[in-house]
Amino acid sequence: MIYGETEIPDCPSSTNGDYCMIADKMGVWQMAATHGNKDNHPTSSSALPVYKIKSHAAWGGKSVWTNNTFKYFAATTAMGKRQTLIGHGNTVNPDYSPMMEFEDTTMHDITLEGVAMLMDPKEAWGNVKDCGRGFPCTAPKNVLYSFRNTAYTGSSPSLMSGKANFQIIHNNTGFAPFISGCTA
Repeated sequence: MIYGETEIPDCPSSTNGDYCMIADKMGVWQMAATHGNKDNHPTSSSALPVYKIKSHAAWGGKSVWTNNTFKYFAATTAMGKRQTLIGHGNTVNPDYSPMMEFEDTTMHDITLEGVAMLMDPKEAWGNVKDCGRGFPCTAPKNVLYSFRNTAYTGSSPSLMSGKANFQIIHNNTGFAPFISGCTA
């Protein structure tokens, strides 16, 4: 079970030294497939940021999520930050994003805007070091989230209510308009 925001506040109190981090929240980050990795248990200092992948993309990666329940994902948190079930918040992923497959998923009290955060590539990514000469680093526009056998409890997005099988892609002008039945 993966929870979005609940009645437990992110910042319980600012007067007694409680730790508080106000940031966008994602239940699941976009997966990556790479040729290399950092050690799971580093024995020396690691280059920062710790989550930065130090490798190029590998084709053919697969991410399958089975029998998961996602609860309480509204578009924003009580602190005004964005909140989504799936997010593409890791701006250091390689330029290939493997499809994420969700099977037998239950969504409980999720708004349409709280399902996925799809971002455009940053203009600064189009540089020789990160993507090669003339290649625009388009990974965020190439995501595919596929849902099969989805059930809804509580309130559910009106666009998907009752749809057990659906897919989510970026509103990529070079691709999305050509998909039959694709709605933005």
